[in-house]
Amino acid sequence: MTKLVGISLTLSLVAFHAHAQSASAPPAAVPTATAPSVKSAPPPAVPMAEQPSTKSLRGSGSKTLAQPKPIAKPTTRSTNRTQKGQIRQRNVHGFGLTAGDVTGMGFTYRHYFGRTAIQATLLPVARNRGKDVFFSAGLQVSRYLFFWQNQNPYSWRPNVGLRISGAVSYLHVQDTDSESVNLSPTCVDVAEASCPTTTVEKENVRRNLYAGGSIGFEFGQIFQPGLSFAVDLNLRGQFNLKNGIQLTEFIPMPSGSLLFNW
Repeated sequence: MTKLVGISLTLSLVAFHAHAQSASAPPAAVPTATAPSVKSAPPPAVPMAEQPSTKSLRGSGSKTLAQPKPIAKPTTRSTNRTQKGQIRQRNVHGFGLTAGDVTGMGFTYRHYFGRTAIQATLLPVARNRGKDVFFSAGLQVSRYLFFWQNQNPYSWRPNVGLRISGAVSYLHVQDTDSESVNLSPTCVDVAEASCPTTTVEKENVRRNLYAGGSIGFEFGQIFQPGLSFAVDLNLRGQFNLKNGIQLTEFIPMPSGSLLFNW
């Protein structure tokens, strides 16, 4: 009996001691389900208004922001001149009349190559059923050395060009003359009596070749559309082609032309 009482006391002390320790120990942390933490994004930065740089203006392609181009200064040159001051040829063709033995006589066509011009002249005429013939043909090459242009449109002074030329032409003239021939060489005309005669036609033919050079002036619209008038002094040689080639003359002779250029 005494042993049972002692065992019960011992168990009571052990239980009391265990209860005292459990009361003094801190309570155990109970794990709880927590939501994953989400990092808050920083607020978006508000861009500040920036002044456009020079590079952005050049590369943007915007017409309103492009750098202005320098304005060209007005020049006092004529509209008929190029940037280098050279006269600009606006004409290509020319047509008119020419008179001269070395240049030919008749209708003329001229073609312009800048300051150089080539013209051809032709005039064929036949009458009396082809018995009388006049044929003239010529070729001329001209080079304009200087040109004085009148800048005042209200002035009476024309434009003037100085030129040198070389020309060659051919002239064929054929005509028929009527001549009375006495049939009786011993017959002598007396009063109220005449010797028997007959009419004989005599053909005259002239074939000449002309060649030479000249210097002259041309007035008017040489480098732009309009009329022009040229006067040249030719030093030319005349060759007779009737009996071979014979130089018969070497003298100065004038020539002239009137053309409309465009």
